[in-house]
Amino acid sequence: MIFFFAEVIIFIDLTSRPEVLSEYFLPVGEGDGELIITPSGAKILIDGGPDSFSVLKGLEKILSPYDRYIDAVVLTHPEADHFTGLINVFKRYKVGIFISNGIISDKDSFKNLSSVIAENNLPSISLFSGDELRNGSVLVRVLSPNANRNKSVSLNESALVLDIEFGESRSLFMSDVGSAVEKSVASNIYKPVSLIKVAHHGSKNSSSRYFLETLHPELAVIEVGKNNYGHPSFETIDRLKENGAEIFRTDQVGLLEVTLKENGRLEVFKMK
Repeated sequence: MIFFFAEVIIFIDLTSRPEVLSEYFLPVGEGDGELIITPSGAKILIDGGPDSFSVLKGLEKILSPYDRYIDAVVLTHPEADHFTGLINVFKRYKVGIFISNGIISDKDSFKNLSSVIAENNLPSISLFSGDELRNGSVLVRVLSPNANRNKSVSLNESALVLDIEFGESRSLFMSDVGSAVEKSVASNIYKPVSLIKVAHHGSKNSSSRYFLETLHPELAVIEVGKNNYGHPSFETIDRLKENGAEIFRTDQVGLLEVTLKENGRLEVFKMK
């Protein structure tokens, strides 16, 4: 089969799987880490959490110990709570391609990440709004940032926002963007939304009323851990409830699996 990454084509040999899209939300603490497994078995890891081992523990619960290949790793933006765990991921797993928004950090830990990528001769590409990835019946659209983004915009506002479509199912992975980017994203959505990975760990400056009232997500997943920022905020929780979203928090439920079908139906599994 063929896995399309914008201009890059990767050939992979996969066994057949049930026609469901599986999305795993890893309990990495106050950070982000998600694993997407398409119906054909292709694996996309989005972000790696704030420490060296939590993301590996999550992956070990999902993947066979003999499965040491991840088709694509996506870093939404170069903040430590999103990339730190990726260093060990690249050491433990063979990765097909590394995807980012092209922004680099001068932090030593990010330099370590860049070194590991270089040592493994890992193909890397930068994606922006309008770019698409396709694997069989799964389409991943990049909704933000724009390639001509203002360089003064914060790292959070420059994060990759991904729209994953599978038949009538649609998931939005909002990284750490705020309400201004959310408004732009909502204007590009033309189907109902099944699930959102809530932006910025449930910050009060994200998940705006306009965004939620426009999209009406059925399920909202908040990736959060112990923190001093008040995440998730009471305001965000209230707005999500007002719009009828069922809320799951990784600090409360641990590893979460959501399976989505082409007809739009989804199921939620709490994994130990």
